[in-house]
Amino acid sequence: MRSDQEFELFFKILARLGAPDDFAKHASSAHIGAIRRLQEGKKHLFLEVLDVFESRQQWDTIYDYCIQAFQSVDPDGAPSLSISDWGVWKRFISAAGKQPDAEA
Repeated sequence: MRSDQEFELFFKILARLGAPDDFAKHASSAHIGAIRRLQEGKKHLFLEVLDVFESRQQWDTIYDYCIQAFQSVDPDGAPSLSISDWGVWKRFISAAGKQPDAEA
C-alpha cells in the first residue's frame, strides 16, 4: 500500500468484513497502523479507526489510542500538532468518561 486512499480502503474493508481482532491488530501495527499514520501527519485514518472502535463501544481502546496520540512528538521533540483536532478530543473525553473511577 502506498497512497492514503489505499490505506483507507484497506481499513474500511477490514472494519466491515474482517474479524474485530484483525482490525485491532492492523490498526495498532507499527508499520501501517493508525498511530503510525498520525505520526506521519495523516490523521484522517486515525479518526476513521476511532469511529470504528466507537461504533463497537471499545472505549478502553479509544482511550489508549488517544493517550498514545497525545504522547506523540515531532522530530524536534515538541508535542505533535496533528492531534490538535476536536474529533480526537471529543472521542477521548467520551472514552475517559467510560473509564472506571480509580477512587471508587
